[in-house]
Amino acid sequence: MRTEKQGFSWDRESDDYMKRNYPFNKATDISKKLNRSIRSVYSKASRMGLKKKEIKRTGDVASFNINLFDTFTAENCYFLGYLFADGWIYKRSKYSFDIGIELKDHEMIKKFSILTESNRISKHRKNLQLILTNYFFAQKMLSLGFNSKKTRCSKIPKIPKQYKKDFIRGYFDGDGHIFLYHDKRSLKIQAKGGISSINKKILNEIGEFLNFGNIYKNENTFILQFGKRDSIKFYELLYYPGCLCLDRKRITFEELLNAK
Repeated sequence: MRTEKQGFSWDRESDDYMKRNYPFNKATDISKKLNRSIRSVYSKASRMGLKKKEIKRTGDVASFNINLFDTFTAENCYFLGYLFADGWIYKRSKYSFDIGIELKDHEMIKKFSILTESNRISKHRKNLQLILTNYFFAQKMLSLGFNSKKTRCSKIPKIPKQYKKDFIRGYFDGDGHIFLYHDKRSLKIQAKGGISSINKKILNEIGEFLNFGNIYKNENTFILQFGKRDSIKFYELLYYPGCLCLDRKRITFEELLNAK
């Protein structure tokens, strides 16, 4: 068993990792991930009051990467944003949860399939569904703030600052819009963009990050709306070469840039 070097101290990042992962993952895996001894992991968990979740595995076998969010990347933060906007969670039994997403964009669902290392894709009418079934993964998602009741998805989850734009781009692709129209008065191409949510708090946080846009209520939905100039800012702030995104929305932004 490895021992810690004298004078070692835990940092906030390691503490946060412990909170997210200790209840659901093996101490040996956490030990390797954090480069700590197993004894140190157990000792730290005890001091933090963390306990293992005892579950019975009743056919809940993962066929995808359940450690997808152990380390944040631009790609999985985009996927996380899409899930927060347009995903769902379903409790099949006490120890079995489905987390899913449905898209009419078949190419994007295939990209998510590669990202999650899952081939569990099913057809639903003209759309495709990607379903991830695993208790541990579901508990991680819940700890990040994901919930089937969208009113509870009240804020951007705690992710590295450099990946917030990827999360927001994913959220926009899941529940946002951008369209162009010809203004008869100015004879110019104009644009309207926005992000919808039944939770105003997360839109406030997105608006603070963007530093533009106005929020208004339409029946039971809040919309963070922006016009032509801010649509261009949105694209320039959140998009970059090779980023994961819905091609049809990216193309609309590029048409706007070429028309300005």
